[in-house]
Amino acid sequence: MKANNYIQIPVRANLPVGKNYRDQNSLILTYSINTTLTSNSNKDDIEDKLEYILHRRGRYSSTIDGHVFSKIPIKDPTKAYPDIQIEFLRSPADIGGNQGALINEIRRELEPRKPEYGFSLILFSLHPESTGFLKLRSRNPMVSPMINPNTFSQPDDVSKLISGKR
Repeated sequence: MKANNYIQIPVRANLPVGKNYRDQNSLILTYSINTTLTSNSNKDDIEDKLEYILHRRGRYSSTIDGHVFSKIPIKDPTKAYPDIQIEFLRSPADIGGNQGALINEIRRELEPRKPEYGFSLILFSLHPESTGFLKLRSRNPMVSPMINPNTFSQPDDVSKLISGKR
């Protein structure tokens, strides 16, 4: 038994489990438009759906969503892999959809700002340098682990998203 094994689980292999936690950082940019050319994620858009089902025309005949992978030459412009992914969404991003980590106060602040019609760009840092950790809280497998992602603890993670926004 290891001395710092605070939850008393027998150690079979002394490995650095949970000490290299890296999560993709993201930045959501939502823009309002003054026309109804985009779909509205808050409304059902039944007429638009029927137009597509019956005639294969209209707003739903094209996804318009897309992805771009790009290199951001902050440290090494010769690397072979992209640093950032930019996702284009034809409607405003849903607050709390895949942003499950948002705490309720932030969600309440952002939701009223979501435009009725618009589009969103979501920037993802594909290879963050910030490193966090994951620890078990209990021996009980039903208890959620403690996660500290240490998001943006490395300045280059912020620089990548700012460069991607530009």
